[in-house]
Amino acid sequence: RFEVTILSAEKIVPAALDEEFVKKYSNGSLSTIEELENSVRDYNNRMLEEEARKEMEIQIVDIITSKHDFQVPHSIVHEVMHGMFDNFKKQQGPSAADLKMSDFEEMFRPYAEQTARWELIRDRIIEKEGITLEEQDILPYLQYYRSQTQMNDNQILSYLMKDNAFLGSILAKKVMEKVLS
Repeated sequence: RFEVTILSAEKIVPAALDEEFVKKYSNGSLSTIEELENSVRDYNNRMLEEEARKEMEIQIVDIITSKHDFQVPHSIVHEVMHGMFDNFKKQQGPSAADLKMSDFEEMFRPYAEQTARWELIRDRIIEKEGITLEEQDILPYLQYYRSQTQMNDNQILSYLMKDNAFLGSILAKKVMEKVLS
């Protein structure tokens, strides 16, 4: 049983939706309620489009991997499974410190096999279609890092070009664009 003492009670009063609120909320980039409504609508539409695209990409990967049934090397499946398990442990936080991969292997194996199969298929598409990284693929990220760091362009490029996960994600996007086209 607990004893609680209420020190104060306050009522939440919503801010008035007026032009002053719009300017404050948008840090001065918007000035009217209509602009705010359009901005919110545009944002929601972009989010819905991104979610629809992600779902479509998942379905494409499911279809492609189901139509290409081949034995995926155990070492690749094992590596993917460990990556999935490590991500799972990070998501669970400190309480997951004692978890062992062997306890989750059967749960992760089907997803790891599909992921590994897709990675092999994707690598083959990259090779067959001659998909490469080009300067224009990196430019948006260069612009982002310019605004977020004190690094110059050469330092940013050097950093990005050493990040295999980053480069792989760009190639993966280009493969999906090719598949969708």
